[in-house]
Amino acid sequence: MKLYEIANEYESVLNNLYDPETGEVNSTSLEIIDQIKESVDKKCIAVACFIQNMEAEHKAISEAKKKMSDRESKIKKQMESLKEYLLYNMEKLEIKKVSCPYFDISIRKNPPAVEIYDECLIPSDYKTIEIKKDTFKMRRDMLNGISISGAHLIQRNNLKIK
Repeated sequence: MKLYEIANEYESVLNNLYDPETGEVNSTSLEIIDQIKESVDKKCIAVACFIQNMEAEHKAISEAKKKMSDRESKIKKQMESLKEYLLYNMEKLEIKKVSCPYFDISIRKNPPAVEIYDECLIPSDYKTIEIKKDTFKMRRDMLNGISISGAHLIQRNNLKIK
């Protein structure tokens, strides 16, 4: 039986726990509740074990991604360093092009780029402003009773598996 089915059955049994006319507790319903409780506990434990396996797998994947990312960064730095080395020496030797059967190596000019040497001297026409919402400050103020239009506090639950 699936967990949601157990929950639906539990709710149904609870609705029939008391006799509406006499107000007496239905002993059969109490037995069913005990059985359901045991099923729920087993099902919850099984789902929690599955979650823990997924968390371990997630952690392993995250660590592998980090290692790959670190390796990628290192290789990219080495590649850029070798390109700079090759460019520097070709320029120094005034070599414009080198050919081989597999590829050609040539020096070409890049499109003009802007290099800013003093940001304070840049006119405001060439600056943009990025506006960000400070949700940390909003939450703090709302907790202190300040009302903010367009936002409200919400309280969510989370699951803790120890």
